[in-house]
Amino acid sequence: MVSYSKNEWFYGRDELLSDLFRKFQEKREHCYNNRLALYGLGGVGKTQTALAYIYAKREFYVSIFWISGVNETTLRSDFRRIAKCVGIDTPDADDCIVRVLAWLNQQTNWLLVVDNLDEIEIIDGFLPDNDLKKHTLITTRNPNADGIPAEGLEVRVLTQKNAMDLLLLRAKLPVDSEILRIEAKKIVIKLGCLPLAI
Repeated sequence: MVSYSKNEWFYGRDELLSDLFRKFQEKREHCYNNRLALYGLGGVGKTQTALAYIYAKREFYVSIFWISGVNETTLRSDFRRIAKCVGIDTPDADDCIVRVLAWLNQQTNWLLVVDNLDEIEIIDGFLPDNDLKKHTLITTRNPNADGIPAEGLEVRVLTQKNAMDLLLLRAKLPVDSEILRIEAKKIVIKLGCLPLAI
């Protein structure tokens, strides 16, 4: 249940995607295992990274759910969509959330993405239990991942090289042209190597 198509222009985050999967597999004491929060500046690519993770690892999960954490209204609405998708029928909004969380807790393999959770208090009472193959991935501008609670993983601006490559690829220009790379460097520096700006 993901409403976004794969971004074929996603670029320069291979290491971050590997880190995500590795961290989801780890089991450590005194950590928020299997619940990660991608945090960083607006436009740095948190949502696109979450989406790329889904498409890279979709064979690993039996079920994948994407919900918006923009506000409590969208959160409740998206929980209702999950309920409909898994066959839970209840007219009561609070009961719907309780039953969806109970359903997730009974399953053995899923990924839940909570996108754009900038006001972390909104998620209180809306998170399922996590386990080895029950993962929650959150995107947020808020660097205080512990308050979610989740383990934080910062999404930074692209490296200058990756930003230049992305700009030239998007412009459909040769990536290996030295003259174009000089011009591309000037542009990406002005754009702060921010993927959304590029």
